[in-house]
Amino acid sequence: MRALWQGQPGYPAWTDERLLQAYEAVRSAFGPVWIGSCFKRAGHGQSAHYAGLALDMGQGMIREERTELRRFCLESPLFSYVEPGYLTPTWVHAEISIAPPCLPGRGYPFLSPGDAGPHIFLLQDLLCRQGFPCLLTGHFCEDTRLALVSYQSRENLPAHGLADGALWNHLTI
Repeated sequence: MRALWQGQPGYPAWTDERLLQAYEAVRSAFGPVWIGSCFKRAGHGQSAHYAGLALDMGQGMIREERTELRRFCLESPLFSYVEPGYLTPTWVHAEISIAPPCLPGRGYPFLSPGDAGPHIFLLQDLLCRQGFPCLLTGHFCEDTRLALVSYQSRENLPAHGLADGALWNHLTI
């Protein structure tokens, strides 16, 4: 897991080493490839960009080069999802998955105390933005659990201190 700093000062961007390895494979095959978007501050929905696990790349490439890049990503075991060209005609969107989603689809994973990773950073950031401060560590520690239980209590969710599908849906609407 890596915490990076980009964009506005003080706003962390985080990712997993596997995303960096996937990009290195792309770079080895194609040379430098423009990354138009990787990290985005959490907003609505459960985008892999919010956890730093997606790349939007290849903007500025000609169509044939983008087609080859998309094919490379589709055939690579490093990427778990690549959007079809009709959804992203001027770039290639590719994601990695580091844990199964707790709800069907491509959502966020179930998290509990002791877990670590970019989804924990995301959870901590979302809790802080809702007024439930906790340290941005990437580790599901007691500080995170207490902030989460407080949030769940305020929002009339089961206050069990676990990040489940109901919590993710509530935090990301």
